[in-house]
Amino acid sequence: MMKFNAIRILTTARIVAAILVAMAAGCNPAPLEQPPAATEVHRWTLTKVGQLDSAAALLAAAVEIADSNITVSEAAAAQAKVHRAFKVARLIYKEIEFLAEYYQPSTAKEINGPPLDKVKSDDANRTVIPPFGFQAIEEMLFPQIDSARRTEALTEIQVMRAIFTRLRNGFATTTFTDQYIFDAMRLQTARLITLGVSGYDSPAALHSLPEAAASLHALRDAVSLYKTTAAKETTIQIEDLEGRIENAIVFLNQPHTTNESSNKSSNEPHAAFNQFDRLTFITKFVNPVSERLSAVREALKIAPVVSIYQPLSGTAKTLFDGGAFSTVPYSPAYAPRPNPAQAELGRLLFFDPVLSEKNNRACASCHQPQRGFTDGLAHALTASHDRTKLRNTPTLINAGFQQSSSYDQSTTFLEDRVMKVLQSSDEMHTSLTEVAAKLRRSDDYAARFQKTFGVMNAGMNAAAKGEQITEENVKVALAMYVRSLQSFNSPFDQYMRGDTAKLSASERHGFNLFMGKAKCGTCHFMPLFNGTVPPVFTDSEAEVIGVPAGPDTANAEIDSDVGKYALHQIALEKFMFKTPSVRNIALTAPYMHNGVYKTLDEVMDFYNRGGGWGIGIDLPNQTLPAEKLNLSQSEIKDVIAFMHALTDTTGLTAKPTALPRFNDSKLHARKIGGVY
Repeated sequence: MMKFNAIRILTTARIVAAILVAMAAGCNPAPLEQPPAATEVHRWTLTKVGQLDSAAALLAAAVEIADSNITVSEAAAAQAKVHRAFKVARLIYKEIEFLAEYYQPSTAKEINGPPLDKVKSDDANRTVIPPFGFQAIEEMLFPQIDSARRTEALTEIQVMRAIFTRLRNGFATTTFTDQYIFDAMRLQTARLITLGVSGYDSPAALHSLPEAAASLHALRDAVSLYKTTAAKETTIQIEDLEGRIENAIVFLNQPHTTNESSNKSSNEPHAAFNQFDRLTFITKFVNPVSERLSAVREALKIAPVVSIYQPLSGTAKTLFDGGAFSTVPYSPAYAPRPNPAQAELGRLLFFDPVLSEKNNRACASCHQPQRGFTDGLAHALTASHDRTKLRNTPTLINAGFQQSSSYDQSTTFLEDRVMKVLQSSDEMHTSLTEVAAKLRRSDDYAARFQKTFGVMNAGMNAAAKGEQITEENVKVALAMYVRSLQSFNSPFDQYMRGDTAKLSASERHGFNLFMGKAKCGTCHFMPLFNGTVPPVFTDSEAEVIGVPAGPDTANAEIDSDVGKYALHQIALEKFMFKTPSVRNIALTAPYMHNGVYKTLDEVMDFYNRGGGWGIGIDLPNQTLPAEKLNLSQSEIKDVIAFMHALTDTTGLTAKPTALPRFNDSKLHARKIGGVY
């Protein structure tokens, strides 16, 4: 990825600060008593952290030598030594990644976070924090050592070693439990298939496949420690799980080709990465490992980690299980849990133009079900029809599975978005107060709100029934309906659940490209295929990709919409937008926040050229990798075929047959779904 040109201050103060934090972390009281197997996992983890620090020391020594007064031939050998040392350190980290990410997520992010400058969101000054850790160092060492940044690389390695000390101290004072260890392993299988084999955290070294093998080795070693205290029948299950993990490792290490019409394969890093058959790896190897892991946990009588605040269910055996994801963590505290009755009331409101000032425009006017809840226009029409809005109408399908409900991330919850749309003079041109007052004029709506949000009583009068038509209940019902628009039954989903007839050869190859060479999956994360980051799915990313004002392929100009920059005027966030979902993308043309591209072929061409940089836009803060993807036309066709296989609107498109009654004849005659 390209890095924003912020001024970078690298001093010994950073190292000292990191060491002080590490020392402080070591002052906590000793951990409580741990179960036998968890104790062994704990001991193994501390040993691995020590090995990790030693590997980092060897990496620093190799970097020192690589820039000494040596010959050209010696320089090549020195660079190879640096690359080997870096990869060894990464492999060791990948062994403990599942525990670092689970028990110390903030520290893990410092060790292996994206190599991009970040804005400190909880800082009123919106301080820009430069990247550090493995991925930042990787950019300095691969594909060749950047001699101008050697000192910087050495400093970063020192900082990272101080973080390793903090990691070790944190582990030393942490009580490991069987429950959390198994949950960490479960999440690691999800991390492995979504981030690991996609190249998300090894974009330059292209070491993702060996690192995935190291991660699986660690899971096998950890689960094997439970055999000593397990019953005979459970031991057999553990040994079966060990065998399945070993099979997955063997598959990772063998030559591959993802194109079923080709018999070419290669063990060269770049070629091996591009040709790796991710679809087979996931469906035939990792999903069964994840399922058996759950079975072993149950056999050991270890309870799953379950919380309403988990987007991914603690009982889901794989990422592709029905009901694996919940919208509750993306909802405000006052919003109730998913409620079909409230969602149905919200559906009536969604299709009812009474929500607009002139009683002619409904939510469904712009978010049309037959178009994947978009409108088919580059820019949405304003309520007055005299001009268009700044942005394209986004789909609402799976809108409940993200931390922001707007392109520029200016609104967090869907309830907030409802209020903003109602108040916008370009959209509904009204307010929640006015809408609630209007709805109270309908005895039908009053009864429905009372039944849904309150307690019905035969003796209630209309006024009493109308008490439940509050501003909060109106937006809760609408948001509840939008959250019910869930799409997880596409041909792709059915394939991942075992129906292997659902995807064609082209679609299968397209998935492997999407998750590999084309790099789509490093931003549009499986299985939501939006910017919500797996495997915990609590953060939703935004990117700067360089969307042009027009469909030019050379000397293009950036679109004038500054996106997230408008919120805080931070240069890093200029032209930054939320990463949307590509599910149902076949229905939602035109594409990008400004609708600049009419077809998916145009979209793929944009990415294939390297985004904005590739079409002539000078964009220092572009977060999308600027390198060309070098996809052939056949490969582009296959990626598009795969994206079409993400189409599913089953049970989502039916309009109400009637709207609640009003005594006012004009209101009663309003059109279902409104006009546009």
